[in-house]
Amino acid sequence: MMENSTWYLLTLRHPRKWKELLGKLEKNFGQSNVWIPTQDTEKIMRKKKFVSPEPIFSGYAFLRTDDVSEMTRKLREDLNEEAKVLGIGGGMISDSEMEETKEFAENLNPRTLSEGFSLDDKVRINSGPFRNFVGTVTKLEDRTCRLDLTIFGRVIPTTVELKSIEKI
Repeated sequence: MMENSTWYLLTLRHPRKWKELLGKLEKNFGQSNVWIPTQDTEKIMRKKKFVSPEPIFSGYAFLRTDDVSEMTRKLREDLNEEAKVLGIGGGMISDSEMEETKEFAENLNPRTLSEGFSLDDKVRINSGPFRNFVGTVTKLEDRTCRLDLTIFGRVIPTTVELKSIEKI
């Protein structure tokens, strides 16, 4: 650990490219001085489940340094401003705040995006305009799913929130 080093909160210009940016930050500042807290998240792609790390705080990274001017120069020149220090006050994070953040990230329960639903599950909608309709899950996303509902003999695709359906 660097003497007199301080953690800073960075905002990422392109949050979806966090893995690429993490590599660049680690190359410029050292692996032990960069932290993007992640958690394993279950996803479904092409009808197959897989686990992928996803940032807990999308669009943010933590960086520890003892040389603010060097950090600013590297972020501006070497990283082409893909990450910037957050806030007018310099984005400094106290040691106690950083410990609380790390504890929070470590104790966070892994989330399952599909909330236990699978493709082709038969479900009943329990709220909204399609309440009590039964459908088949055709696509799962973060907090929603796509269902095929049969209404008046026609299959109608619709998207509903996961919290508004239950398995039958």
